[in-house]
Amino acid sequence: MVPVSGEVPKNPVVTKTGHVYERSLLETYVKETGNDPVTGEAINLEEDIIVIQASSPSAEGATNGTVIHPKQPTLTSIPSLLSSLQSEWDALILETFSLKQQLLKTRQELSTALYINDAAVRVSARLTKERDEAREELAKLAASLGSVASSGANTSSMDVDANGQEGEESQPSVALPSAFIEKITSKSQVLASTRKANSKKELPAEHTTVEGLGKFVESFKSKQLFASVSHLSVNEETGDVVTGGGKSQGGIFSTSEKALIGDNFQASGIVTGVCWDNEAFAVATKAGVVDYYQADRTSKPIHISSNQPLISIASFPAGQLVVTADKNGTWYVVDLESGTELSSISNGSPVTSLAVHPDGELVAVGSADGNIRIHKVTDEDFSEPAAVFPTGSDDSPAGSVTSLSFSENGYWLAASSSSLVGQVQIWNLRKLSLLTTVPFETLNSEILSIKFDPSGQYLAAASSEGIEVAAYNKQGKSWTPGVLTSSAGAVDLGWTTHAKSLVSITSKGSIHIFEQSE
Repeated sequence: MVPVSGEVPKNPVVTKTGHVYERSLLETYVKETGNDPVTGEAINLEEDIIVIQASSPSAEGATNGTVIHPKQPTLTSIPSLLSSLQSEWDALILETFSLKQQLLKTRQELSTALYINDAAVRVSARLTKERDEAREELAKLAASLGSVASSGANTSSMDVDANGQEGEESQPSVALPSAFIEKITSKSQVLASTRKANSKKELPAEHTTVEGLGKFVESFKSKQLFASVSHLSVNEETGDVVTGGGKSQGGIFSTSEKALIGDNFQASGIVTGVCWDNEAFAVATKAGVVDYYQADRTSKPIHISSNQPLISIASFPAGQLVVTADKNGTWYVVDLESGTELSSISNGSPVTSLAVHPDGELVAVGSADGNIRIHKVTDEDFSEPAAVFPTGSDDSPAGSVTSLSFSENGYWLAASSSSLVGQVQIWNLRKLSLLTTVPFETLNSEILSIKFDPSGQYLAAASSEGIEVAAYNKQGKSWTPGVLTSSAGAVDLGWTTHAKSLVSITSKGSIHIFEQSE
């Protein structure tokens, strides 16, 4: 704030300090500071300011008491005006040039920021990939250490004779521990008696009828849950589905809520098989590890002695007991509670599928040579099969067994094979013979998965071409295919309780639910 100079103020005032100011400017300054702009002395606007009469009405050159401001000397001629305009133009050009420079600088800064962001994203992606690879290597190393520890224990168990000399290595017994045999047998007796009583009764009223099954439609289709999915397992009571994928990830899908529930789990390796164990579930992995997720979803890794990739897994009705197999043709009985391997059996051919009898005493092992070997695990030595069923037909050689499913009645075993295109064989366990071959008319490719419903009245089959369900006719003792058909290809499927719904999953991890339409 300076005194007015160089021009006549419109509303001049003088302060007690003797300086002249424009009134509006002085009032604004004093209201903000309370002082004279030049001297800094305190000023009162009402007492210390005197209004100056700039001109009188009679003054020459004045009209009505107003002041006529003189023109600047530089604007009194055309050359001066042109010079002024040229100066203003030059100033405008300089300002435009400055703005362009600032814009260029801002663009360069933005380009640098975008480059830094892109580099950060690339580094993050690379680190994530390295982390996943490190986790997989760590799982393999842990499995390898478990295998070494197991082999070391076997080596230390060599016989020593009376003279202290080492003898031949003692071979572990194939029989299961007596406590587990008793556990399986007791549960089998309870289930067998219950099944015998139920066989004389009609199906519950809430169970889906053949007519109701024919009204099934695809009521839901999820987005991709996990990549490279090969198996699912349906909890018949709750309707929850456990599945996993090729990135060692898995989760639980609720058929009632139509969404994943809870947190996803990180398995020890690529998921190759899943099965429910009451409220808990077990996962087989390519790392040679069985991950046991208990009811509270805490996990327990169980290392298989062979350290080979596992291909399948199935649970026993007695609970906390599963059977799994590796790709080299050895299958194992594993105690989930203690995390120990109870027994291992060499199959003589690569194992391609597994199934446990509803009573729990029998294990069916499907092989790459096309044979199904039935083992009774409660025998003292169950390394040799109690029965062998050869799949295939007279028209084509036997192919690998792709899927197995026991019927709830305990008498039938269904099997699909790579050589049985669009067909499923049903074997009679009581007569140890082939009962019938069920043709699935809409499936003209290899059947990948088969499942009996909880009553044993319906048999569902899945292939890359679609899904088809056949129903059993008690009067005619025959199977009627095509009761339910769908073009939605699948790699695995399962039923919920009372056959209320049929759940399937594609290799890309999309779940389909089929239910009765209203």
